[in-house]
Amino acid sequence: MNTTLQALPSAFPLINSILEMSKADSWVEAVKEWDLSDITVLKPGDEDAFCLCGHNIRELCHIENSGTGNQAIVGNCCIKKFLSSEVATSARRVNAIKKEIGKALDEGTIARALEAGWISDWEAAFYTSTQKKRKLSTKQFNIRTRINRAVLLHLCPSHQTK
Repeated sequence: MNTTLQALPSAFPLINSILEMSKADSWVEAVKEWDLSDITVLKPGDEDAFCLCGHNIRELCHIENSGTGNQAIVGNCCIKKFLSSEVATSARRVNAIKKEIGKALDEGTIARALEAGWISDWEAAFYTSTQKKRKLSTKQFNIRTRINRAVLLHLCPSHQTK
């Protein structure tokens, strides 16, 4: 483990916590071990939650270490330290559809869903052709929400859609 970071535990609580739960000894290598597994948002009245950095958070980004199986919760700011900007954008869009199921997903999330087999080629093509439309027909809206629910089922297993 990096002794410089260990010497300043109060200054780098996120880094220290992640290094302790990772196989890697450096931050650069440790972040590569972690994947976003879920996003949940606290409702009014829910108990406070805290990021590993110490900040109070309402949007909980659940991450899991692929090498150790360890899990952690970080906020929507600290998650950016783990993810590429494309994945961070996907996380924001997924969170938006959790709040409003008819919103559009980003291209990266659709590509990931297609690659993983969560949606069909036809559904991906449909989504791409209607992605930027502000007003969908009732039929288009129903198809989009069905696709969004399928994607949410895989990206955010804790989220129950109606």
